[in-house]
Amino acid sequence: MLTFIKIAWRDLWRHRLRSGLTLAAVIFGSALTLFFMAWARGAHQTMIQTAVGFFPGYLQVHRAGYMQDQSIARSMSLTKELAGYLDSSPLVSAYSPRLCTETLAQAGNNIAGTKICGVMPEKEKYVSRVAQTFFPEMIKTPKGIKTRRRYSGQFLSGNDPGAALLGADLAQNLQVEIGDQVSILTQDFYGSMAARNFKVKGIFKAGSLEYDAGLMLVSLVDLQDLLYLPGQITHLVIMAKNDRAIPELEKKIYLRLAAEQGSWKVEKVSDQGIWQIEPNRPNLPPGSPLQLADQQITLESIQRIPGLKGYSLRLNSGLLLNNRKISISGIVPENENSISGLFTGKSAKGKTEFSNQDWIAICSIVANKLGLKPGDQVVLSGSNYLGENFELKLRLAEIFEPAGPGPEAYASLGLLQEKLGAGENINQAAILLSGCIPLEQARGLIYSRLNYEAIPWQELAPDLAQNIELDNVSATLWLAILFIVIAFVFLLTIMMSVLERARQFGIMKAIGTRPAEVFLIIFYESVFLGLLGNLLGLILGAIPSLYFTFIPLNLASFGESMGDYMEQMGFDPYIYAKLEPAMFLYTSIIIFSFVLVMTIPPAIKASRTKPVQTLRLQ
Repeated sequence: MLTFIKIAWRDLWRHRLRSGLTLAAVIFGSALTLFFMAWARGAHQTMIQTAVGFFPGYLQVHRAGYMQDQSIARSMSLTKELAGYLDSSPLVSAYSPRLCTETLAQAGNNIAGTKICGVMPEKEKYVSRVAQTFFPEMIKTPKGIKTRRRYSGQFLSGNDPGAALLGADLAQNLQVEIGDQVSILTQDFYGSMAARNFKVKGIFKAGSLEYDAGLMLVSLVDLQDLLYLPGQITHLVIMAKNDRAIPELEKKIYLRLAAEQGSWKVEKVSDQGIWQIEPNRPNLPPGSPLQLADQQITLESIQRIPGLKGYSLRLNSGLLLNNRKISISGIVPENENSISGLFTGKSAKGKTEFSNQDWIAICSIVANKLGLKPGDQVVLSGSNYLGENFELKLRLAEIFEPAGPGPEAYASLGLLQEKLGAGENINQAAILLSGCIPLEQARGLIYSRLNYEAIPWQELAPDLAQNIELDNVSATLWLAILFIVIAFVFLLTIMMSVLERARQFGIMKAIGTRPAEVFLIIFYESVFLGLLGNLLGLILGAIPSLYFTFIPLNLASFGESMGDYMEQMGFDPYIYAKLEPAMFLYTSIIIFSFVLVMTIPPAIKASRTKPVQTLRLQ
């Protein structure tokens, strides 16, 4: 073995120019891969930190459904248990409760629509760059780089009720300055108009048009009093230590919210892991036709439950089938099948029977009593929630065997919602969870997702998340093209080396060298090239990566308009790289894999050398 290693090392440097060019290609590929990884990670992390740091945060906790309608009716309270966890968690750097709504702001004859948020000043300044604009020492701006952040006046404090902060563009639209009065008009929790005067204490220019032109900050207590929401908030904004801590942080937060049942009734109905969920509003009697839940909000809540294997949204009612009273449930067949597996959805001819809304499925007991068979037309009648009668002629698509307590018939969810006047609402949902989840833990998982939503930055800023994903795809394609070019350069170089040494391999085969040993010689040569090239490439790539990890690239150096454009888009005018130890391993694996794969064809060619023919030709 040692002899073949020596031969491979000697043969490698026999033609130094060719080996040097091959080595240079490996070094170039390795260095560029490492630098691209570090640059992409740093650029994306800078963009994320800047975007979420302005105001949204890494993670927001709301009452379930708030993201859809942004209504103060979906307010929540910050529990002591959750606040205690956030204060002590090593995953959390800061958090801030907020109460936000839309309002009209007026100063003199000037009116502007804006978002108004009540905040706790002592916590907000550690969460958002909007607040940190008043504390320049809290924003670490690299030396020599100028930003558009400006402020005048002072930040909010706990002892100045009636004070407000305005974005610079909003203040300009209202033509107000420090000390001027701004009147706001909004809607309180009960739907009545609420108005109050605020005194402008500070004006900020954070560098983002969204906040400079459309945000007003006041004390949390002031806004709670105005909206008749004492102790209530709409947002809990959390800054994580880094974006990789968010999944774990999200689980921990839901765990602290699992004890609240809210306006839901949840019970396990099957040992197979099937749970039944029903709205249970305390101001309505059980079984009331008004015990409804929004279909989309419920669906989004259910899809956030860990271990979810299937779900079915239902609208249950009692109607007449051919003048016989039955219990019926509106469903989406493919979703119901993931829970109960009752329907095949196929006719004798193999065509889908549930493609339209004019179908009905009936249990065998009812079908036998009424003398029905698949394909028959039946009449479904009843009255909607307003007392208006309706009648439907439906096609019997399937007869199913009942698997236990449940409705006697199923119909299209959309059709029943329309005829019953239920809008896009449901009154029951069934979910199938993984059987390995303990009973009480599963119950807590369900309740926490039904009552609350923890929204990560990817959903708060979907455009940014999509841009980063697109950038990753583009970088991957570019690097793939580069790797293919380098790989074929390596392949051709090794193949040329093998062809030039055909006489050597012929003699070796003639004196008894086995094909596998010839293969190993070429393999060792490639290993030496890969190891040496990868090592030198990592060193070369680490130099600019480390430099830009500590000293950012100033985009304004490419022209002031570039820096201004980035700030107008809500990003800092500079970009850091981010070199991480794992990137050395990833780069080595990628480069070395290409080198070894491209070694196989030349090595096989050399191992199959025929001594008689080769020596005769030589």
